[in-house]
Amino acid sequence: MSKITYTVYFQGNLSNISGRRLSLRDAVETLLGEDGYLFKFRRQGGVQTVLISERSQNSYGGHGRLVPTLLSAPTLDKLREKIVGQAWHGAVAVTDSEYDALVASAESEEE
Repeated sequence: MSKITYTVYFQGNLSNISGRRLSLRDAVETLLGEDGYLFKFRRQGGVQTVLISERSQNSYGGHGRLVPTLLSAPTLDKLREKIVGQAWHGAVAVTDSEYDALVASAESEEE
């Protein structure tokens, strides 16, 4: 069985790729850390949660404080799977095969 890998790219621009052939962990770190945002995983009340900075550390005044998101899951891997399913800071992650299909579809529409 082959391992699933991910591509992180910016919505609306398939050629603006932040990472390719990434593990689930690396894809999540790329998404959450995009543009200098800080994040932290925390186990709280029996579930894994993620906190993310209010702003990019590159913005005026720095990253601000870490605030909780509405995402939680029983395990860190399950939380990572939820994170990959959403857009973060304009970036999204899909499996490499899904990305390849998106590119092929976009190329066929151009013809």
